[in-house]
Amino acid sequence: MFSFCVNKDDDSVTSLSKSILNDSLNPELYYKRGYNFYNNKDYDFAVYDFRNAHRLDSVNIHYKLYLGLSLYDLYKSNNDYNYLNEALLLFNNILITNDTLCYTSTYETGRFIDYDIIKYTVTTYRCEIYILLSEYKKALDDINLMQNMNSLDYYSYYLRGFIFEKLDMFNEAVYQYHKSISLNSKYLNSYVKLGFMYQSLNDTICIDYYNSALEIDSTNINVLYNVAKYYQDNIFLEGQKYSSFYFEKSISYYNKILYQDKFNENANYNLSYLYYFYLKDYETSANYASEAIYSNNNNHFAYHMRSLCFKKLNRIEESNRDSVKWEALRNK
Repeated sequence: MFSFCVNKDDDSVTSLSKSILNDSLNPELYYKRGYNFYNNKDYDFAVYDFRNAHRLDSVNIHYKLYLGLSLYDLYKSNNDYNYLNEALLLFNNILITNDTLCYTSTYETGRFIDYDIIKYTVTTYRCEIYILLSEYKKALDDINLMQNMNSLDYYSYYLRGFIFEKLDMFNEAVYQYHKSISLNSKYLNSYVKLGFMYQSLNDTICIDYYNSALEIDSTNINVLYNVAKYYQDNIFLEGQKYSSFYFEKSISYYNKILYQDKFNENANYNLSYLYYFYLKDYETSANYASEAIYSNNNNHFAYHMRSLCFKKLNRIEESNRDSVKWEALRNK
């Protein structure tokens, strides 16, 4: 979401490693190598180098900043809350610093980043962390700070909407998501959240929001799945007859997913279900169930579906085998 001004010379990891061997107490060398790792999403190595840079110069705000960012990204990849809490401590430390001009490095004489840019960015990431920790009061305080710094910050309204949604404040969340869209009509997540909220009410207006999201990203698998599932869940509407239109729409959107991800577990399983119960096409249903099992051989629903298909196809031995597997997985 944010970028910072850093030196982008031609120093490679190899050459920087050689330099570190000759000058192991130079924090700038660790910082530069760490940035290489960070830019390549090698967060474990980035954390190691930024931690060394910070250890050698604990007052340099950029060493703290990139160490915090790397720890946060490392948390996203493995859900280790130790990384998240350490990132939070670093961000808190940055926000109480008295620095105003933050030089990016000793070798970039005269180049600096205004502290307000860092403060705004770190406040945003700290807010996200508070939300992850369900500390919504603190998160809302940070959102107020963000909006004081930039009243037109669409993302702050999105975050406020996200919190209100978590607190089951439906109308308030809808308002905040709409406010976010009014400030940035291309921000996909606000449309997705509105679609999901209305889908939870089984309100067909959710399709309008999902269509707006797909206008921004027509290949978004999560949105395609939500649309397909809405149509599937409403093939038989309460008090109404079977809707062939909804059935065809559901099939179409699941196939759009498979066009990108042939072995998508959920799309394959749901297609297996549709072909079994609605089209009575047991061969095709079994094939889709097999694809779901290929993606996740612990999916007991898929084994059960395929067992039913094989039974209809008079492939009794295969049906019994899948039935046994289904029972074993279901009772785990």
